[in-house]
Amino acid sequence: MVIKHFIFLLVYLLLFQDLDAQDILYARRVVEDLTSSAMHGRGFTQQGINKAATYIIKEYKKNGAIPVNSSYSQWFRLNINTFPGPVELAVNDTLLKPLTEFLPDPSSPGIKGTFGLAEINTLDILSGSGMVKLQRATRDQLLYLNLSGTDTLNREQRNAVTNFKAHLKSDNLTRAAGIIETAQDKLMWYTSGQRYNKPWIKMNQAVAVDSLSRIKIALKSRWLQEHKTRNIIGFYRGALKPDSFILLTAHYDHIGSLGKEIFFPGANDNASGIAMLLSLMKYYADHPPAYSLLFLATSAEESGFLGARHYVENPVVEQEKVRFLLNFDLVGTGEEGIMVVNGSIFPLEFSTLMRINDRDSLLPVIKTRGEACNSDHCPFYLKGIPCFFIYTLGGNATYHDPFDTADALSMAAFENYARLMIRFIAAL
Repeated sequence: MVIKHFIFLLVYLLLFQDLDAQDILYARRVVEDLTSSAMHGRGFTQQGINKAATYIIKEYKKNGAIPVNSSYSQWFRLNINTFPGPVELAVNDTLLKPLTEFLPDPSSPGIKGTFGLAEINTLDILSGSGMVKLQRATRDQLLYLNLSGTDTLNREQRNAVTNFKAHLKSDNLTRAAGIIETAQDKLMWYTSGQRYNKPWIKMNQAVAVDSLSRIKIALKSRWLQEHKTRNIIGFYRGALKPDSFILLTAHYDHIGSLGKEIFFPGANDNASGIAMLLSLMKYYADHPPAYSLLFLATSAEESGFLGARHYVENPVVEQEKVRFLLNFDLVGTGEEGIMVVNGSIFPLEFSTLMRINDRDSLLPVIKTRGEACNSDHCPFYLKGIPCFFIYTLGGNATYHDPFDTADALSMAAFENYARLMIRFIAAL
């Protein structure tokens, strides 16, 4: 009897483990594939975003996800500014390094040539003489906004500097060929769906320039108007509640490349989220869920949640049929646990999540916060759909730079995070 009981217990434990096991090797391969140089940062240069979409659709098919109306693609259009190359800047014949010493604003048009500088400092802006210098600048000059020392200004003075820059970006106030601005913080790349009248370059304040400096610049920018991209949608029918859906979302786009030499891999942001989405899809392919599950890989999150917004405006599942939404973004670490956005907004579901974690000891810490419009859950939340955005804490802190790579990503909590999501979905 004891032996039979032991065998039964062993079989039960193995079965339970198998039901919740996640193939971490599969998840790591997804991250490695999506962050490879062939994907060009999953942006809108060199077909990077399309290559990523093709890859994800292949995984949807492999895992047996059902397409909607015979297609996995939900197409939409956007405007986007891109930089296919070159991206070069030299001060007095000394070539600067992009990302560390200079960086074009993502909204910049292109420019090529050699220019002098017309300097405008913080005191010029506050005194009003900055407007005079704007008007005196010539086409063979760049405006040099030397804004060092702004951290000592009061609120009114900081607002004056901010307003000056805003007007300069939106209005054609000067004949100068472009603008160079000193940057005190980390130079960070992102995407933009707008385009300034003049090129705008941020330069590390450590770079030595003065009114006698000569700036040689070659910056190629390409404005893509009404450019097509797509969300990727597939679903599994629920075994017990086929007309009630749980939506699982993750964005597959990143911030692309800067010229032909620099690309941004985006391992944590957000190859990790797609790895979670596909890992859960792989699990549910073998273990049919009670609820129907809709898997939504969105495009253009980095451009303002455009893919999520498009889906919300053109849903394939009626809102009243959506039980809950889980958004996976920045889920590749976890040494310090997870943060649940909207945890305090939906206390019943959050208490369910906490109860599972307390019972099964999956993650060291689960923190909660209120609403935050900082990822793809936002358009759904604003539409009234209950949702969590859960991101991991600790580990590699790289963000929007070339160092967010697959080999730098710990994925420390990935398997237990996935187990927590499976058990949470079962408990809803």
